Amino acid sequence: MTKRKTKNQEIKIEEAQPKSKAWGITALAVSTLSILLFMLPYFGLPLAIFSLVAAGVQKPKNGFSTAGLVVGILSTIINAVTLLILLLVLLFAY
Repeated sequence: MTKRKTKNQEIKIEEAQPKSKAWGITALAVSTLSILLFMLPYFGLPLAIFSLVAAGVQKPKNGFSTAGLVVGILSTIINAVTLLILLLVLLFAY
């Protein structure tokens, strides 16, 4: 906040913080990409976790960050189940 003085008056001017949607858009894009890569859980699972972090970083919350969070949770579950199935198949295949 900055203050300006003019002839016996003090005016307080609040500097507006830009409301960026960058983290929310990033969360949505990365979580969508991780769903597309669910057959490669070694790539999809870290992307899904990153999307959850990116959605959590977004301040103030908006539609993009909420959508990124929901899709990130779904992609984390899908990738974790795929990884579990892959590990079970590799463990019991021999």
